[in-house]
Amino acid sequence: MNAILATMYSLLAQVATSAPATSQPATPTPKASTGGGGGGLFGNPTLLIGIVGAMLLFMLLTGRGRKKQEKAREKMLNELGKNDRVVTIGGLVGVVVDVKDDEIVVKIDESNNTKIRMKKWAVRAQDARESGGEKKEEKK
Repeated sequence: MNAILATMYSLLAQVATSAPATSQPATPTPKASTGGGGGGLFGNPTLLIGIVGAMLLFMLLTGRGRKKQEKAREKMLNELGKNDRVVTIGGLVGVVVDVKDDEIVVKIDESNNTKIRMKKWAVRAQDARESGGEKKEEKK
């Protein structure tokens, strides 16, 4: 968002500097009496409309991608089941042993039978390589 604001500020600065200088004589010349105001940001409303439209389009497109990712993550967490292989945000890889409302139990070591209880939000991804449960549908 800061990058957008910086770009907008630089565009506004360019528009402001492209306005005619005010050190001209007070008597109007035939060229200067064409009307149209003194330039600047509000002198050209199409520029302002274009900038605002570009900002709205950019915000709309970036927001939709984030919402899609959040929905996909929520779906993945809700579909976690027993024997699913998962990767946590800490990098641990294990197999889900038990699923409760907002917690799961993950077995991370087969030889010592080491299990960890954690919140569902701590799961980064579901590892489909050696999932012991049903086969998940692959994306095309």
